[in-house]
This record gives sequence, structure tokens and C-alpha cells, in this order.
Amino acid sequence: MSVQIRQDILAALVAKRYRQGDMLPSVRGLASEILVNPNTVAKVYRDLERDGFLEAKRGSGMLVSHKAESKARSELRTNLQELAGDLIQKARQCGLEGADVHTLLEGLLLEADPASIERSTR
Repeated sequence: MSVQIRQDILAALVAKRYRQGDMLPSVRGLASEILVNPNTVAKVYRDLERDGFLEAKRGSGMLVSHKAESKARSELRTNLQELAGDLIQKARQCGLEGADVHTLLEGLLLEADPASIERSTR
């Protein structure tokens, strides 16, 4: 669960739902909202602080650091590259070739965001 919470916070940073200097929800507030133990949220916040995404403001909570968005974008990109590598490996195990994987991904992308294919061919 903590991995998912971390990924959700990083995605929010990239999407600029949280910007430099913004306060994140309190540990208890977020835990209550997403129905997890507050200790889980506290651990995620500590890890994000250790990794430079957040800064603790004594008595107030956690602030988004000045490098958070670029660091989040980089981490999410790395995670996606790992997922893509896993997908390619599994596709090969199923006997699919690179062109088959490309067609499969293009179809999924088109379903999720029809305009994305049009944008990528311009």
C-alpha cells in the first residue's frame, strides 16, 4: 500500500496538484481519506522527505520541496521504463514480437486517449 501512496503523491506532484511550498494533507487526514493506518502514511512521508520530495515544517506538517516536481517526473519515468521492460519480457515469453507489442500498446493508448495517436503522428 505504501508504494501506491508514494506513486499517487509523485503523480500529483508531476500533475502540479501539489506545487513547491504547498502543504500535504496531515498524516491522519490522508490516512482517514484513503482508509489506511496513519503509520503507513507517516512512513511514506518520511521516505519522501528522506528522498528530497518533502520538507518537514515543525508543527505544521510536510511541504513540497523546490525540486519535487522534477525529481518526481524522473522517478515516475524510471518506474515506467521498468514496467515497459517487464511487459516486453512477458510479451516475448508469450511469443510476441516487437511489432506485436507496439500494436498492442498503440491500441491501448488509443482506447485511453484517442487524441494521443493523432498528436504523435504530427
